[in-house]
Amino acid sequence: MMKKIRFVHSFRRRMVWAMTGSLFLVCMVIVGYNVYIYKSTDKIVDRTIANSLELYAQEVDFALDNTDAFLVNRCLLHDTIRKIRKPRKEMDRYLAIGEIQELFWSSIGSYSLMDGLFLYDGQDDIYISQAKRYEGTDERGLIKNSMEDIVRQFLETAASNENEWFSIQSGDDFFLIKMYEFQGVYVGSWVHVDTLLEKLKSIPADDQDYVLVQDAARRTLTAAPLADIQKESGDVLLMDGKKYKMIRQQTEYDAFSFLVLRDCQRGVRNISGIVMQAGIAFILIAGLGMGMAAVQKHLFRQPIDRLVEAMNQLRQGNFNVRLEKEAVFEELWTVSEAFDRMIKEIETLKISVYEEKLQKQNAKIMYLQEQINPHFLTNCLNMIRNLSIMGEEEKVQKAVLLLSSFMRRSLTYSTKIKLKQELEHVRDFEELQKMRYGDQFTLVSEIEEGLDSYEIPTMMIQVFVENSIKHQLDPERHLMIWVRVWCENAGRLMLQVADDGEGFLESELNCFNAKQRLTDGEGEHIGIYNVCQRLELLYGEEADILFSNRADSGAVIDICIPV
Repeated sequence: MMKKIRFVHSFRRRMVWAMTGSLFLVCMVIVGYNVYIYKSTDKIVDRTIANSLELYAQEVDFALDNTDAFLVNRCLLHDTIRKIRKPRKEMDRYLAIGEIQELFWSSIGSYSLMDGLFLYDGQDDIYISQAKRYEGTDERGLIKNSMEDIVRQFLETAASNENEWFSIQSGDDFFLIKMYEFQGVYVGSWVHVDTLLEKLKSIPADDQDYVLVQDAARRTLTAAPLADIQKESGDVLLMDGKKYKMIRQQTEYDAFSFLVLRDCQRGVRNISGIVMQAGIAFILIAGLGMGMAAVQKHLFRQPIDRLVEAMNQLRQGNFNVRLEKEAVFEELWTVSEAFDRMIKEIETLKISVYEEKLQKQNAKIMYLQEQINPHFLTNCLNMIRNLSIMGEEEKVQKAVLLLSSFMRRSLTYSTKIKLKQELEHVRDFEELQKMRYGDQFTLVSEIEEGLDSYEIPTMMIQVFVENSIKHQLDPERHLMIWVRVWCENAGRLMLQVADDGEGFLESELNCFNAKQRLTDGEGEHIGIYNVCQRLELLYGEEADILFSNRADSGAVIDICIPV
């Protein structure tokens, strides 16, 4: 008689216990691993937030420095302020006020952390302001209503020789203020606290976390009241019975700092959720383990094989391969979607590179077309011929030398040239034009010292000088042309070409400032469009060019390039 195998000693029992133990061990490993991952991720998030705050604080410091420099260099116009305080005639005061308003209006959009500008004269009850945004809160009115408090706080800080940014509250709104005083007139700028917090919304903080701005006394600059703070110890803050981890970043200015409060109890909730998920996973794995083993080839092996095959085809140059909707699981579907998107982006990148190459070639062609101007060359040769007929040998020699020097520089294939060489090129062009037009125009150059070695795009100044002579020269009046070059503190080279002619038409200004080609009765303005294209190709968004008209008469071209 065969001995009956008892379950307690059977292989099946031992397999069940082995599988159960293995699953339990796997679940514990999963729990421990997830706890470790959570803690590591939490530390990474803390470092990410701290790094983000540090980078943003540097960005804020830079932007506020620019605002400060604007107030000092552009707003403290002593003559204008004197006209406001002690005008010779009342009309001088109105004109000075208009000049300040125009300066505020034209400049406020160029600074990221400048929500408003103001000028205040308490003695004559003069208040001028300009806000960047008009919807929502009436910031101009709030600043005006709080002007006495602003002046008082400014005088308190000035008394201690600390002309720094300071915070004020007006109603439910908080602002940072920076101002200067000259002869009883206060000029300043404000930044709404919400503007500072706008970019911090992208910081990876939980819904239970707080992103705040605090002043030098650690007071929170927000109208929404926070819960009572019971205790603050080290980097941990106890508020309303909850613990919060503090991540603080001080800015260059003592007037304010950034603070992120992260809920410390989040970890306990997440770990409890991980344990519960592990228990559910244990039950599901125990019940479905055998079934999943039978279908794993269909669910995993085949999608992976298809992915490997697609990658091999991609390596061979086949950009038409796709894995759309070939995966069953979300993870593999995400990989397939990312793979398909990567191929599309590679195709788009190839097209963009090709188009950029064509654009550079077209710009070079237009550049060469502008250099060899048949009309200009013909006029010069006719002038030399006439001088030769008249027996003006010295002038003929001078004209030939100037023309050869001009053409030699014009036919250079270099995309950039030193400022000194460009000015020499402009002077050659000026001499050639004076031999033709005589004293009908005057070119005045104002160049800041120490800029001769700075590089600028080739023929950039000459194009606009030629444009002024070509379109603005009138035999009945003398034409003045100014070329100014200086360097700003922010490391940007500023170039300005202006004249006192009739200026640009409105349609021309709109076309030029939109970087579009302009074709009129005098032909196509290749040179101006050429300069705009080369600036974009050489510097991208770091360069800027602005076309405008002078207040009385004449055209103005302002160019800003990095150095």
